[in-house]
Amino acid sequence: MFYSQIKEINQLVNLQKLYFSNNSIKEIRELIKLQELDLYGNQIKKIPKEICQLINLIGLYLSENQIKEIPKEVNQLINLRAYICLTIK
Repeated sequence: MFYSQIKEINQLVNLQKLYFSNNSIKEIRELIKLQELDLYGNQIKKIPKEICQLINLIGLYLSENQIKEIPKEVNQLINLRAYICLTIK
């Protein structure tokens, strides 16, 4: 299933891995069972605090975005093993 065919990404309730590198994504939505989220090279400006509700997240890749700050709530992601956000502008 291609992303363009999905009206709401939140319909993918059992999604575990999501790779949307180098797109024009500007925001992240909640997907509770998500384990890996790769949004490298997009236009994300802010990491929403709601991302901290993704309790199964083990990999979060946000390099090459327009992120200015990282919310302290990211520390609540106790299963997170890989967190890459090297380019804070």
